[in-house]
Amino acid sequence: MNVTEITFTAADPADTDAQRCYYRYSEELANRFGVSMGPGWRAGAVSDDFRSPNGELYLVLLNGKVAGCGALRFMDGFAEVKRMWVDPAARGRGVGRGLLEHLESRAAAHGSLIVRLDTNETLREALALYQRAGYESIPCYNDNHHATHWFEKRLQ
Repeated sequence: MNVTEITFTAADPADTDAQRCYYRYSEELANRFGVSMGPGWRAGAVSDDFRSPNGELYLVLLNGKVAGCGALRFMDGFAEVKRMWVDPAARGRGVGRGLLEHLESRAAAHGSLIVRLDTNETLREALALYQRAGYESIPCYNDNHHATHWFEKRLQ
């Protein structure tokens, strides 16, 4: 029997594994969107947005190996899911769903009652994941020019 163990570890945005995940995430987005995300976009990964008290960053480990990342940014009135990415080799094993649930539990632990996120229509798998997880479509709430869909979920 092949057992899959999914665990999460907090990381600093400047951590080597976090940077490696973030780089692969931005490269995948650039390929899927057909545009360059630019070095400034990647540099945002090491901002204080994902460090306490502003936010948190997590690495997802699949059987002890880094298989993705996800972050929270604590905003006025809600927590925002950011930089959620799972290695293509780890997809289809519940890793994305587990990561989203972990981020939601961390948002709740921080006192957030609402979680929001944005995504692009090209990321059909992400759209399906968010809808299955109970996220509802909302109007645009940010200035992310790559986003085409915005979602919200009430916690508890």
